[in-house]
Amino acid sequence: MHIAICDDERIFINKISKLINHPDAEILAFDSGSKLLECKEKIDIVLLDIEMPGINGLEVAEKLYLRNKDIIIVFVTSHNEYSTVGYRAFRYILKSEPDIFIKRDIDEAIEEYENNNVYLYFHYKQASSKASVGDIVYFEADNHTYKVNTVNKGSCMHYGKFKDLERKVEKYGFVRIHRSTIVNLRYVEVVDDEKGVRVWGDTWLSIGKKYSKKLEDRFNEYKGGRI
Repeated sequence: MHIAICDDERIFINKISKLINHPDAEILAFDSGSKLLECKEKIDIVLLDIEMPGINGLEVAEKLYLRNKDIIIVFVTSHNEYSTVGYRAFRYILKSEPDIFIKRDIDEAIEEYENNNVYLYFHYKQASSKASVGDIVYFEADNHTYKVNTVNKGSCMHYGKFKDLERKVEKYGFVRIHRSTIVNLRYVEVVDDEKGVRVWGDTWLSIGKKYSKKLEDRFNEYKGGRI
């Protein structure tokens, strides 16, 4: 797991480095956005200062995301108004926050990375397939089978009980929104009581009444943690 820290303040790079405590983490440090973009390593998580001389953090993030859509971007900034810029980021960390809160956000970014790299295995008739948790957008139930809809590989089928699936994937950020639908909160873009849930790919899914309150709570918790 490669974790990059990009900040023009060496003191802050050193501070962040000390807060990363994971046996599999390899830390890469950069004092400018241009040097980060020159890096040939595949970066899994980046703690990225927004305000830097030359190319700023927002521009760097756009370029990194084009290279690797699965990269987890954590912006660090001295100004909380940047948390409203609307960029798809995992977290916005204020430099003035106590170390305990910064470490919590880093630990949760690492947990997100690990969850996204968990693989689930599926079997249907004579076919077997697998998909990473981070690639699954939603599941659709149909009698004793369900369809697995993914970002990269289309869809596949699996024999199994939907209730068992719900219990299995809930810890990875999935929530049931209908008796026949479980979605990955990572890909939920809009929740509308009348229209339903819009997920990645501009797909709308129906919300069942008995699931609406839990969906609202889980969605607000998920999104709230990323501001």
